[in-house]
Amino acid sequence: MDDLADIRENLNAGEENALIQAGFHEEGIKKIEALVDRSIRDMERVNPVMANRIEHKKGLIDLHQLIASIRP
Repeated sequence: MDDLADIRENLNAGEENALIQAGFHEEGIKKIEALVDRSIRDMERVNPVMANRIEHKKGLIDLHQLIASIRP
């Protein structure tokens, strides 16, 4: 989720970011969604409260809109 929050800064600075590496296209969006979903499932086993927060934050982010706003 951190990569989603600082995507613009990473893009401008040429830094690594999972979203950039996945690509600014539908296949990339699906990869990121799967990665976040997997992270939530893993976190549920360790820290259910944190998993719930991540899932809530995921619901607030429109990945398609985010990508459209930064697409090079």
